[in-house]
Amino acid sequence: MRPGSPCSRGVTDHDGASGAQSLAVNVARRPVTGTATPSSILMTDLDGDIKVTLYSDSRTDVTQLDLSTVRVGGVGASAKKVKVKEDVAGQSITLRFDRQALVDAGVLTSGMTQLDLVGDLTTGMEIVSHVAFSAR
Repeated sequence: MRPGSPCSRGVTDHDGASGAQSLAVNVARRPVTGTATPSSILMTDLDGDIKVTLYSDSRTDVTQLDLSTVRVGGVGASAKKVKVKEDVAGQSITLRFDRQALVDAGVLTSGMTQLDLVGDLTTGMEIVSHVAFSAR
């Protein structure tokens, strides 16, 4: 169910009387840990990408991320070099975001302290990661 989706249920008893009830449910996105490489840039250095690595935990498998849903602001992840990794620390996925595209969208600004990434897993779970990042 998507955040704010209404849920309705109607009932009818054996005498033909009926009623209905509606309920709106807000579902929060599950937070996941993320890191950025580089973790800081100068606003005069806008060539290249910012790599964001998301880490799975016991409740969330980020390797099931639907890449078409991933956004930092209005900017989607680049289709190039998506890297899924499994090691002793667990599973992770590394995505790339074009620096200039983030600036053009107003997402990457001087003085910022984090990148806010959202996306959906193929399981239907929605995630969010507040990744420490600074631009000067």
